[in-house]
Amino acid sequence: MRIEGRATLGYRAYRQLMWASGKGRILKLWGAALLIAVGVLLLTPAAGAGLLVAFLVAAPPYFALSLRRVWRRLSAGGQTVEIGYELTDEGMTVSLAGVSTQHRWESLRPLRETAHYWLFQSLLARRAIAVPRDAFSADARVEVDAVFARRR
Repeated sequence: MRIEGRATLGYRAYRQLMWASGKGRILKLWGAALLIAVGVLLLTPAAGAGLLVAFLVAAPPYFALSLRRVWRRLSAGGQTVEIGYELTDEGMTVSLAGVSTQHRWESLRPLRETAHYWLFQSLLARRAIAVPRDAFSADARVEVDAVFARRR
């Protein structure tokens, strides 16, 4: 088996891909920081209130700026970036901006399907890998659906 897919991502599509694959981690970090801020608020109301307000105001722009910084580095100042996927009998290879990562099937499990993505859970890195459906032709999508179902 060898299934290949490629997509050209603009910033908006890249942001959606990152949100789909990493929103759990982002929400956990944000939740932990918010819990700490509320704890400080309960212990020392004046300092805690300031910390809570600062966190609620600064966190969303920080995440957006961080994502924008990574995008600039990946796209080398351009408007788009190429992302490629190759699924074989051994595993999946993801190529983005000249860097390839290989994942063996033993270290991946299907997480869930959405209208736009197949999400695989990396057991070693404990993060999701989002594979956009638009990266594959209609025939290849059927094959990827079969791979996803078989790996469940």
